[in-house]
This record gives sequence, structure tokens and C-alpha cells, in this order.
Amino acid sequence: QKQALSSQDEQIEELGRAVRNTKHVALAINEEVDLHQHLLDDLDSAVDHTESYMKFARRKLEQVSRKSGSCKYILIMILLVVILAVVIMMAKMV
Repeated sequence: QKQALSSQDEQIEELGRAVRNTKHVALAINEEVDLHQHLLDDLDSAVDHTESYMKFARRKLEQVSRKSGSCKYILIMILLVVILAVVIMMAKMV
């Protein structure tokens, strides 16, 4: 019976070591998960910031595009006025 108790004590000690090792592994995994969670949070913030900046840049680009379209019409009108002035001057010369 002493031998059986001694064997059980050894098995319990071995089980205790395995539990402690598992605990250390679990704590290391938990630290790694926390680190990755922080990294993902930082990445999420960076993506949100970049998305906001891209929306801002797109709005500015659309404004410039609209203004350049208006500018194009103004240039065409100025060109037509110059052509009209040239035609009038040529008509007066004749």
C-alpha cells in the first residue's frame, strides 16, 4: 500500500508539473494575444485615419474637377470673344 501511495504521489507531482507548464504556456499565449490585439487596434485606427483622409482628398479632387470644368468653359468663352474681335476688326478693314 505504501508503494501505491508513493506511485500516486509521483503521478500527482508529475500532473502538478504539467499543470504549471500548461499555465506558463497559457500566460505566454495570453500576452501574445494582448500584443496582437494592441497591434490590430493600432492598425484599425490607422485604417480609419487613412479612410478619412482619402474621403477628404476625393472631395477636394471633385471640387477641383468641377472648377476646372468651369474654367474650361470660361476659356472657351474668352477664345470666342477674341475670335469675334478678330472677325470684327477684319470686317472693318475691308
